Amino acid sequence: MALKRLVNNEKKMRRDVDFARAYKGIMDDYVKKGYARRLEPQEVQRFQEGKLWYLPHFGVKNPYQPGQNRLVFDATAKGNGVSLNSALMKGPQRYKPLPAVLFHFREGAVGVCADIKEMFHQVLMQPQDRSSQRFLWKNGDDQREPDVYEMQVMTFGAASSPCSEVYVKTVNASQYSSTDPRAALAIKEYHYVDDYIDSFTSEEEAIAVSTRFGKCGQSVEPT
Repeated sequence: MALKRLVNNEKKMRRDVDFARAYKGIMDDYVKKGYARRLEPQEVQRFQEGKLWYLPHFGVKNPYQPGQNRLVFDATAKGNGVSLNSALMKGPQRYKPLPAVLFHFREGAVGVCADIKEMFHQVLMQPQDRSSQRFLWKNGDDQREPDVYEMQVMTFGAASSPCSEVYVKTVNASQYSSTDPRAALAIKEYHYVDDYIDSFTSEEEAIAVSTRFGKCGQSVEPT
């Protein structure tokens, strides 16, 4: 199933040079950042019993952001009636209800909005679970056998990712509750999934708290 989907991707890449360039660029970036790793031939045969899965992937263009492409790993794709998501538990909904976050946003005179950059990719997978996030890639060369890669981090689309990410984010912030309680509170209470929505009484306070997020384990891009 994953191999067939790769072949279809390659056909599209041959038809669309810009799409192919963007796709290759994303894959190269994933490897450079350590999100994905190419396995050596001897490593392909090693995997945790019951946790071997190959994810198909495809590229998506954002019609509202020309030139912006996203790589999607399809955790709902089925092989022999089974998908990765069918073997995962979603876990409880740990993130704050959106109305509660928005009500707080209206309390202060100065609003701040941001989002966590590449949120799911900031959380490492346990080594024994990574074989369930393998994928195939030829770097656009359809004349050879594909290489096998493993995602080292959580992926967008996996059923367990939202619950796991919020848990990790909260644990990281809690480590700074005594040294920077306001920034830790912002991370734990004033996020909706990866979106940070907060308000303050003054510009000075807003700037001071927002710029301290990096110390609490956050990587944010202001919006």
